[in-house]
Amino acid sequence: MEEMTVKPGLTSIFFVFAFLALAGAAFACTVSSITTSSTASTATVGTNVVLSSTLVGSESSCVTSQIRLISTSGSGSLTVNDPASPGYYTSATISNTGTVKTFTVTAGAADTYSYYVQGTTSEGSTTSTPSNIQYTDTSAVTVSGTPSVASILTTGTTTINITLTNTQASDIATSYGLSYDSGVATLSGDATSDTVTISAGSQRALQFTVTPVTAGTATVTMSLGSTSNAFTSTITITAPSTGTTTTTTGGSSGHPATTTTTTVTTTVSAPSTVLDATNTYPVAGNDIRTGRTASVSATQTDITVTVTNQGNTVAQLDLNELVPLTIASPSQITFSSDATISQTDTGTSALWQVTLLPRESKTITYTLAKVLTGAQVSAIASTVTATAAAPAAGKAIPISLMVDSTVVVGKEIILTAIDPTNTRLLKGVEITVTKPSGKTVSITTDASGKASFVADEDGIYKYSVGASYSLQAGSQTVATQPAATTPPRKPPATAGSTAPPAATSPPAEGGFPWLLVIVAVVIVAIVGAVVLLGGGVLLFKKKGI
Repeated sequence: MEEMTVKPGLTSIFFVFAFLALAGAAFACTVSSITTSSTASTATVGTNVVLSSTLVGSESSCVTSQIRLISTSGSGSLTVNDPASPGYYTSATISNTGTVKTFTVTAGAADTYSYYVQGTTSEGSTTSTPSNIQYTDTSAVTVSGTPSVASILTTGTTTINITLTNTQASDIATSYGLSYDSGVATLSGDATSDTVTISAGSQRALQFTVTPVTAGTATVTMSLGSTSNAFTSTITITAPSTGTTTTTTGGSSGHPATTTTTTVTTTVSAPSTVLDATNTYPVAGNDIRTGRTASVSATQTDITVTVTNQGNTVAQLDLNELVPLTIASPSQITFSSDATISQTDTGTSALWQVTLLPRESKTITYTLAKVLTGAQVSAIASTVTATAAAPAAGKAIPISLMVDSTVVVGKEIILTAIDPTNTRLLKGVEITVTKPSGKTVSITTDASGKASFVADEDGIYKYSVGASYSLQAGSQTVATQPAATTPPRKPPATAGSTAPPAATSPPAEGGFPWLLVIVAVVIVAIVGAVVLLGGGVLLFKKKGI
């Protein structure tokens, strides 16, 4: 009977299939995990919120087919504005150290929306743990502002003050934007469009200076979230009018007539007047802005004065307005009920005492029963005095300290003071550090909101701030001694014993699995050698060797 031989072609095919199977397993790439976070947990309808997702791949470089944000509940779905259409990522590469992909979303109706992020590769899909975001009606944030109507000359300016108040028991993020005709006037001051976070029961003060470009009507409209007209200020801008009067005096015999031409300039409306900004305020860190507008009708002049604390500490402000007797008599002036009125030899004085938090503003108004010119409005004397003040009940400034929770003794501890209301960096904040031994040291934040010290003891370092602040986060740091590093000792060899083989380090996580490939090649080579050897033996037997 003829002996069977193994053909070399079958051996090659076996090699190829074995190698492809092992190489395929080596190159498999999946999404190991996905975590999510957001810039806000509650927002007004129409406000964009950024949702961040961190995807970790099984390899150092994994290509995904899709990364999607999926909304599972709520009034409809969240609208993804970024990435643009189709609203998700394709062929995105992620790494085993984590890759961040963001989604900018909004909602058109008030509701609680649940969502998760899904990452897909050729090996399957992985999803994040579902999270929620609350969208609330824009009425949760009330808008007030002054002036609603004002008149200025092309040579003047006016100030618009707007206050956003969060009436809810939780922090709310809201977007706003100002629209206006830039060909008639320009705006400066705070950002004309932004997204701000307002703490529960708190306010956000905004201030804008209107500078005329030409005569006309400047209508400034504020949108808030999905509300397109939350506040409107109409500013009438007028150029000073001029005219001429010609008077002719008749002559007599032998004397020619005399003609006199007089140029008359008429101020048709009182200009806004920015109060003197050179006052010295003795409160460190305070920047007090004041502005005055005058609205003139046929029979009276309404004066509006706004004071805003742009500083970082609570301020007690004394605002005094002195109307000269040459401009108006006491009987012609009506001040608000919260003013303290006094009479001097030169005029009528009104004093308002105001306590302002950072970024908070106060508006006072009074009326004169006569029409004033721009010069007369400017002649009203204003005095602002700011002194340090303990915060009123419930008015302590919320503050958070960004600091490491644990450090090693000998390392520098850096604290960053921020206002959690609007995430502003706070300078000039004095922080008391209580060391584990009970010793205390005071440090003060710089212009970047940072202060630092070196941890020279092990134990708990506790932080406190002055009575003007309410510490919300970052109250302590734990310092520990550096861990001792002792090299491993090799056990002594005994007679007749052999040293254990050296451990082989596994490949770095996410690196190319060369060891697996090498093992696969060795296995294939051994199997191939066995097959070839068996084939040779059969061939020798057939030929009778």
